[in-house]
Amino acid sequence: MTRLAFVLLLAASACGKSSAPAASPPPLATTAPTRGFTLGEATVVELLDKRLQPVSNPIWKLHADGNTEGVTKKGEWKSSMVLAKPDGTLWMQGEKVATVTDTAITYAFEGTPPIVIDGDSLSVVVWQKAHDGEDFTAKVELASDGTITVHHRDGVRAYWKIEAVDPLVMRTAFHVFALSMKTILD
Repeated sequence: MTRLAFVLLLAASACGKSSAPAASPPPLATTAPTRGFTLGEATVVELLDKRLQPVSNPIWKLHADGNTEGVTKKGEWKSSMVLAKPDGTLWMQGEKVATVTDTAITYAFEGTPPIVIDGDSLSVVVWQKAHDGEDFTAKVELASDGTITVHHRDGVRAYWKIEAVDPLVMRTAFHVFALSMKTILD
């Protein structure tokens, strides 16, 4: 329920009368939080390997407590040390590393450009001229079925898929996994 709707509901109940029946809130699956995360279980599955061959390998997990795990080169699951908190902050080893809002993932340290959020699309700065000799920003899109498509200089490809029951948890996993995207796409 939005804050305005909540305030209006409180005002109507305080008067003891309501001129119209209370409208039921929209279903959770279609109502994204304005700030913060919906935590739950989600798995990111790799769809293409480094040689662009089709695969189906789970590589990353988000847990209901906000902890994350990644697969090592040996195929073992290991904590990725990123903790997602319900308030939209991302932590690593007790330090805040990023904050996610409706419009950006902003890093807590200088020199790293934010990841711009536009609905279910991200703009991930992969290369910066000052460091890499050229600028390149990849557009990354999340589809309703969880497929993550990357518009890279080498073409448009579905690189990953997020498996989650709740669409809001899927979106949370997309935003938290975005911290790994720059490294993977580089």
